[in-house]
Amino acid sequence: MQATRNTSPITILHEDLLWKIFLEITNDARELFLPDTRPISTIRRCSQVHRHWRSLILSSSSIWGRLIDMNALRRKTDDWMKEVVRRAGDALLWVYGEVGDSQRHHFLFDFLQENWRRVEMLVVTWTFWTLRLPSEDDTQLQRMKWAFLQEPAPCLRWFGLSARVLNICKLLPEHLFAGNAPLLTDFRIYRDSEGKYKYKFSTQASWIPNLSAVTFSEEFTVAEVLNALRKMPRLQYLSLYVKSSSGSAADFRGSMMFLPALRTLHCLHRDPSSAGAVIQCITPSADCAADFRGSMVILPKLRMVHMHGDLSSAGTVLQSIMPSTDCCLRVEVDRYVPLPALAPVGHRLEYQRYEAMVAKYLIPYFSLHPPSSVVFYFGRESCRFYDGHVAQQSPNYQFLFSQYTRYLPSSSLMEEFNDFTSFSQVRILHLKTSQGEPFILKELGALSIRVGDSFRLITTLSAEEWILHSLVLQEPSITATRSLFPALTTLLVPDLSGTKHVPNFELVVPPHQQFIQLRKAIGRPLSVLEIPPTSPAIWKGHDMAHLDVHIGLLVKWKFSGKDPEEYVCGSGHPERLRFDRKKW
Repeated sequence: MQATRNTSPITILHEDLLWKIFLEITNDARELFLPDTRPISTIRRCSQVHRHWRSLILSSSSIWGRLIDMNALRRKTDDWMKEVVRRAGDALLWVYGEVGDSQRHHFLFDFLQENWRRVEMLVVTWTFWTLRLPSEDDTQLQRMKWAFLQEPAPCLRWFGLSARVLNICKLLPEHLFAGNAPLLTDFRIYRDSEGKYKYKFSTQASWIPNLSAVTFSEEFTVAEVLNALRKMPRLQYLSLYVKSSSGSAADFRGSMMFLPALRTLHCLHRDPSSAGAVIQCITPSADCAADFRGSMVILPKLRMVHMHGDLSSAGTVLQSIMPSTDCCLRVEVDRYVPLPALAPVGHRLEYQRYEAMVAKYLIPYFSLHPPSSVVFYFGRESCRFYDGHVAQQSPNYQFLFSQYTRYLPSSSLMEEFNDFTSFSQVRILHLKTSQGEPFILKELGALSIRVGDSFRLITTLSAEEWILHSLVLQEPSITATRSLFPALTTLLVPDLSGTKHVPNFELVVPPHQQFIQLRKAIGRPLSVLEIPPTSPAIWKGHDMAHLDVHIGLLVKWKFSGKDPEEYVCGSGHPERLRFDRKKW
C-alpha cells in the first residue's frame, strides 16, 4: 500500500490492525509490577496521534474496560474514574493497581459490587493506612467492602491480591467466588503487611483444575500441596512457601510429579541445603532438570515454581514434581540468615543433596539456553548465582540459585562448572558484594578465585574495588599458577573512583590500579578499562589521570546523555581523564 504525499503510512493502517495494537498495549496491565508508563497513559498518547485513532479508541469499550488502573486514576475527585468506567460500557473489566480507604476509592468498591460478574482481572494491592492498629470494627468494615469476592465470578481469569497493614486472612473468605469461577487460570495471594503468606484457600473448589498459576501460603502442609497439585494438570507457574515443620524429604520420597512445562522454579528459603529435598521430588524436562524415577504427579503445562519458606520442606514438594523442558530454577536465600543450628555432618549431607538437585536443573536448562554473562553475588552467609543477561527482567523468569558461602570453596557444583560445556560460552563475569559485608579479604579473594577457575574463558570481568583488593592480596605466585582469567582483556569497575576517593581503603595505589599492574606482572595485561556511567568517577567527577601510566590501556567511558568516549593511555592527553574538570 502506497502512502499519499500528505498521508503518513501509519495513519492508514487497517482499522482492525489498529484495534489489535491498542488492545495489545493494555496487556501490560497483567504484569504485577507495571512499568512507569501505564497502559492508560500510552493509550491516551495514541489518541493524540491522529483523529481517526482517537475516534477508534474512544469508541472501543473493550479498550477502556482494561484501563481501570487505580494508580493512574488518582485525582482529587473520582470524576476521571467515572469517565473511564462510562467509556467501558458493558465490556469485560480489568481492575488493577493500589487501592485504599480514601474517599475516591469508595466509588470503585460500589462499582465492583455492582459489576463483579463481568470482572475479568482483579490484581490489586490493598493499602489501609491508619496511625493505630486496625480494630475489629476496621477489619469488619473492610471485609464488607470485599464481600463481592464471595459471589460467583463467571468471567474472572486473573486474580491477585496483596495487603498492607491488614492481614489478608482476616480480609478474605475461605470459599472464594462461591466456588464458581470457571475461567479462572491465575490465582495469586501475595505477602501481607508482615511479609508472610498466610491465606489458605479451599483446594476443593471447582476452579482448581483450571489453574495455570497459583500461590500456596505457609498455612498449607506439604501433603496438602502435593494433593492439590495432582488436581492441577494445566499448572504452569507455582509459587510456594513451606514451613520447616511441614515434613521431611524422607516422608515423601517416591511420590514424584512430572511437570513437563515447568519454566521457572523459584525457591526463597532460609536454608538452601534443605531445598535439595524439594528439588529431588521434581522430575523436570531436559530444559529444567534431569530424569528422576518414581510415582509422579504429572503437570504437563507447568512453567514456573516459586517457593518461599524452609528449604527442607520445599524439597519434599520438588521431589514429587517433574517440570517441563523449559523450566527455570530459582532458589533464593536471605544473605544475612546464618546457617541453621543443625548437626554439621547431617547438614552438610543435606546441602550436598541440594547442590546435586540444582545441577539436575542447571545443566539441562543452560544446555538449551547457554549464557554468555553470569553473576556471582557474595554475601556473608550465602552467595547467589544468576544469568547476567536476564538480570533486568522480572525475577520470576531468571535462573538463580543460592549457595552457602562457607561451603563454596569445596562445592561439588562448582567442580561440575569446570566440565559443563555450555559455560564455555560465558564471556562476561560479574563479581559483586554488598558494602559493609564483614568479609575477611583473604577469604573473599579465595572465593573469587574459586569462581574464576570455573569460568576460565571470560574476556570481561566486572568487579567492585573491594573484590579487586581481595584478589591482589593473594600470593602472586598462586594467582599466576592458577592462570586466573587467562583470556581476560577487559575490566569494568562499577564503583570506580579516583585515587583519593576509594571508599573503605587507605591505599596509596587504589585496587583497580593494583589489579591492572598485577595483570601486567603475570604476563596477562588488560587491553580495556570500562568506566560505567554509574561509577563515582563519572557522576561525582573524579580525576582519573593516574591511569595514564598504563601505556596502551584503552579507557572507555560515557557521560549520561552523551556519546561514548575513549582514550589510549600514554598518548599524551591525560587531561581527558580528569573528569573533575569536565563541565557538562
